[in-house]
Amino acid sequence: MRYQPRTPEYQVRFRWEPGSMAIWDNWAVQHYAINDYCPNRGVMERVAIAGND
Repeated sequence: MRYQPRTPEYQVRFRWEPGSMAIWDNWAVQHYAINDYCPNRGVMERVAIAGND
């Protein structure tokens, strides 16, 4: 069995543009941020939805 996070068919590479927003569900995906946006600044906000255990 192949390790899915390392399989290209299960990966997404998001191209940031002004006004872009990415949303993912931490229960369903693995997130790995690559620091390749220098000299720009990256900002991440974490949100929890009330009522989900």
